[in-house]
Amino acid sequence: MTARKITSPTEAQIVEMIADLDRLGVPVTASRADAQHALRLAGCGTGTDRVRMAMNKRKEAAGLTSRNGDATKPKPVRKEPKREGIERKRAAELALSVLIDPRLFGAACVGHHHLFDAALDGEKYDERAARHLEAVQICQGCPVLEACREVAIENPKAIAGVWAGQVMT
Repeated sequence: MTARKITSPTEAQIVEMIADLDRLGVPVTASRADAQHALRLAGCGTGTDRVRMAMNKRKEAAGLTSRNGDATKPKPVRKEPKREGIERKRAAELALSVLIDPRLFGAACVGHHHLFDAALDGEKYDERAARHLEAVQICQGCPVLEACREVAIENPKAIAGVWAGQVMT
């Protein structure tokens, strides 16, 4: 039996993984485990090194640093009770499970998530209305519009912002 030589992912493989993550609508801030789960659901290759390198490149391109990347920034102080943190984590997991629903693969909103978000910090009503109008226009030509509507109906507590061409609150 001969030992298999383990090689690092090529640049082309990393670029392909980034394209898959973008196509699937996996948020740049998603965990590696969530990204890997979305890739598995879509039937894409999910090598750990490839996913890690692709996620790091996406974060770098978005101007984000790793959680330990900037020693000059003070570490956030956790002020919420532990129980509340668990409930927030469950809510976040539910929201992410909706975002990576396989019925939504190929959605026109991929890459435009900032337009579809509910309210942004410090955003004025007119700015939000204009942003949501642009999002609704993107929805009009979406190939998964009906599937998106179904997902929104199935998960009313996890839905906010623009879904299936409608503003959800």
